[in-house]
Amino acid sequence: MGGTERSWTDKVLLALCLIGVLAPLCFRHVLTLDGPLHVQHAAMLGHRPFGEAPGGHGVHVALSNVWPRATDLVALPLLKMFGPAAAERGLVVSSALLLFLACRAWMRVTGGSPYLLALMPSFCFGQLLVLGFFGFLWGVAFVLLAWARWNKWRHTGGTFPMMLLLWCALAAWSHRSALLLLPLMVATQEGILFIRSRHFWKGALLLLVGAITAGGALLAVVRSVPLEPVRTRDPWRDLWQLRPLLLMDEVAERQLLLAYGAFLLCAIALAVHARWRSAWNTSDVLLPLAAVLLIGSLAVRTPMADLLYLADRAQWLALLLLALWFAVNVPRSRIALALAAFALIVHAGRMLLLERRMAPYAEYHHDLMRAVQQLPERGVVAVAHRGNDWILHNAGAQVSAVYNGMLLDKRGGLWYARGTPEAERLREVIGGRMCEGYWLRHMERDPEERFVDAVLVIGPVEAVGDSCATTYRPVLDKAMRTSFANGNVSIYQWR
Repeated sequence: MGGTERSWTDKVLLALCLIGVLAPLCFRHVLTLDGPLHVQHAAMLGHRPFGEAPGGHGVHVALSNVWPRATDLVALPLLKMFGPAAAERGLVVSSALLLFLACRAWMRVTGGSPYLLALMPSFCFGQLLVLGFFGFLWGVAFVLLAWARWNKWRHTGGTFPMMLLLWCALAAWSHRSALLLLPLMVATQEGILFIRSRHFWKGALLLLVGAITAGGALLAVVRSVPLEPVRTRDPWRDLWQLRPLLLMDEVAERQLLLAYGAFLLCAIALAVHARWRSAWNTSDVLLPLAAVLLIGSLAVRTPMADLLYLADRAQWLALLLLALWFAVNVPRSRIALALAAFALIVHAGRMLLLERRMAPYAEYHHDLMRAVQQLPERGVVAVAHRGNDWILHNAGAQVSAVYNGMLLDKRGGLWYARGTPEAERLREVIGGRMCEGYWLRHMERDPEERFVDAVLVIGPVEAVGDSCATTYRPVLDKAMRTSFANGNVSIYQWR
């Protein structure tokens, strides 16, 4: 393949990859599990400079607990200009784009073939993105950028690059795990290099630093006690089924994931064949790192590890590192070009399924925004939920992001500030037992202590209510009236 033709092929592949990464910009609606919480945090941060805390009746959001996050750089301006739906869409796109650009930067430093750059869009969209773990994804992206800059500096020399410090600072700001991940990667790489250059003790010391870094993090997880019920999934099964790449519909995506598994086997064969008799290169450090992550995901089975989705995070990152190793080591060839085209086709199919799965939530979001306009101005509103759709778990945060009052929600609710008599009395009445409902019955009997103006019930009308909705129901029927209702939201106020 000639130089000009090769250049055009590379540019076309890069353009197609960018289109695949930016695909959510064209979706009818975008929704993730924790995305509303990120948007809610940005909204509260926007109130902090002005000191106008949302709330009423002496009960206000504790803005002193709200500190800037890296994701606020995207969420806050989009929220102010276009609303919460645009802010969440921006977080999804920025997370995928950052990861893709970080992978491309690492491949450029290590001299990888651009053909299997087409692998990366599919790894930028997976279970963690749908769960809304944007801080973690940003942290991984900045860690890869810092690692790429470190390798470039090692090969070219010169003064210590300030960009490396910038990427490290952004990684640490994005997610706390970055403070462990970057030393683990660098220590492992430098340790292997020292051992190969016959500086055994220096290499062993660096590997020990990496082991202590990883071991300290795992020990903290093992000793922690979870505050919520944990999941019961099998990480072995998740790995074989490529669950880290799953989006939202396991049944509909099964064939695409099988196709992607076959594709990865082909990539493994090509990469191993190309590297069989070749000398060691920088990219080979990805293999022991991926092995450590996979072993950790399978071996560390504690309630806290499940609560933090440790296995999901570790398996996704291990697969991403393996994909980078494939992409760097598969040489240019027509087979590699065919695999790149196949990867892009599979990714396009996954994006179509994801768009189709998310589109119905546009009506749900519209109903929520209509309900916000009917809530009491600067009031205090208790929230209950109906239905068991997992991606709507934090729907109350979508309301909180645009409401100037205070929402009391068991799911991802905000802390309200101490200090006023009303806040202290409400804290005493509720007593940390939001869904027991006795506090609502107390307010029914004593109108002078009705610090809560309304109850917002979120979810399809025909769905079964959660524990809050069930315990609130007698009071809602007896002492409150329906002031607003549509297919997905109901508002109850005192008679």
